[in-house]
Amino acid sequence: SQRLRDREVETERKIAERLSTATESAASAKRELQRLGELEQTLAGRRESLSEREAQTATLAKELDMRERKLNAKADAIATEKELCKKLSDDLLRREGAVRAAEKGINGARSQLRTLEEEVAQRVRKLTDDQAALKRWADELDRRDRDLAESQRR
Repeated sequence: SQRLRDREVETERKIAERLSTATESAASAKRELQRLGELEQTLAGRRESLSEREAQTATLAKELDMRERKLNAKADAIATEKELCKKLSDDLLRREGAVRAAEKGINGARSQLRTLEEEVAQRVRKLTDDQAALKRWADELDRRDRDLAESQRR
């Protein structure tokens, strides 16, 4: 009977230990469940934050793509403008060459004109001199004719 009681006491003690262990395990499990619940909430918050960031990233990617298209369009416009400027520059150089050639022609013509003007001036002087000489001869002839006519009348 003592033995039986000792066994019962021992059994009760073991049961009490197991109950205590089970209670501690249950409390620990409860704390772990709470911690898991908190982690799930944190995870849900982070997933939501990640979704927001993904949406922002998608929006930014679209904006970046739009900016890139605009920049490409500007680059194309600049390339077209550059090509046009090159054509205009080439045309301007051709025209400048034509202007220089025309100026050389004009300068040559001016030189010829000066030479011709000098020749004309020289001829005018010669004609003026010849005209003066002819007038002198004509005056001399008129004087001789008068002198001859006077001498014949006498």
